[in-house]
Amino acid sequence: MKTVIHVSLSGHAKTFQLEEEACQALQAYLDRARARLRRDPDHDEVLRDLE
Repeated sequence: MKTVIHVSLSGHAKTFQLEEEACQALQAYLDRARARLRRDPDHDEVLRDLE
């Protein structure tokens, strides 16, 4: 049986159900984006747009 995680993303009123592997992949993607955008003055806005 796979673990399901409820995720809230910026700009979305509802939550999403993701399997644990999908949640980990999403988190890794957002972590990479944060690292690459850390010097961008608009990094918070860009990350919200990615979500």
